[in-house]
Amino acid sequence: MNAQRRRHFTRRLNEERARLASTLRTLESEVAVDVIEAAPERDASGAALSDAEAAEAAASVELEQLRAVDAAIVRLRSAPEQFGRCVVCGKEIGARRLELVPWAQHCIAHAAAPRHDAASLGREGPPILE
Repeated sequence: MNAQRRRHFTRRLNEERARLASTLRTLESEVAVDVIEAAPERDASGAALSDAEAAEAAASVELEQLRAVDAAIVRLRSAPEQFGRCVVCGKEIGARRLELVPWAQHCIAHAAAPRHDAASLGREGPPILE
């Protein structure tokens, strides 16, 4: 990867990191307010689901994505020649996919392959593109 592409992905990842951090701060504030108010709502099954629980669940998803972005930043800094390559087979991740999901770790074949560890299920972001 040339220096220009490294700068581009560094900027993209830092922008995504800032967006996620801002969203997490907002969600944490909502959780704090909602816990104080303790105003439960009902989900589709009729079980009580408070605003705090909903915000906490959203924060969990955002936090997982933030971890993926942070890991991509580390990969880009420590091994720029490996950034944009599948961690399973070493093939290049498609340019469109990498542009949309710069924290992606898998090529199209391995991103679509079923994985059974909880940490990898649905955590790479938008749809898979070649």
